[in-house]
Amino acid sequence: MKDEDTTLILEQGRIRAAAAPRTGAGSAVRALANALELALIGAMWLLLPLWPLAVAAVTGDRACVRRYAATLGRIARHIRAQYRSRSIARMLAQRLARAERRDAERPTGACSHCGRCCLERDCIFLELDGEGRSSCRIYGGRLWRLSSCGDYPSNRQDIALYGCPSFHVVRWRAR
Repeated sequence: MKDEDTTLILEQGRIRAAAAPRTGAGSAVRALANALELALIGAMWLLLPLWPLAVAAVTGDRACVRRYAATLGRIARHIRAQYRSRSIARMLAQRLARAERRDAERPTGACSHCGRCCLERDCIFLELDGEGRSSCRIYGGRLWRLSSCGDYPSNRQDIALYGCPSFHVVRWRAR
């Protein structure tokens, strides 16, 4: 997938990704990824009352259940942020189209712990310390690797979408 696959849109002071028109197999991959994302987002909303229990089980933090109403609010923000950023569709499309890439960009840099890539600080798994530095409660785990987080940043659009201050891309040609 190349630079024209994703358009960044400024909406109500926030950036969100929107698919740009493509032709051929790329549009079929994008359509499939968008359909799967909508199905997953819908399932997340339907299962919203159970998410505090799931988050507590994954993170080992029982406070998620004790502060059930607050956790529901954070999870609702997380789901909305996932949809706004189109992170699920972008991840699925990138993974489905990865085999057809010839030219690619390689992100370089190191995390500055700003938290912007964590759905603009709306991720349920994000923790901030007293100085505002972020850390992920599932970093390196199976769920982290399966999610779009495990691939971040995979291209220029990811970096631009969240305004990441610490990564940039270099072009390379696959052999």
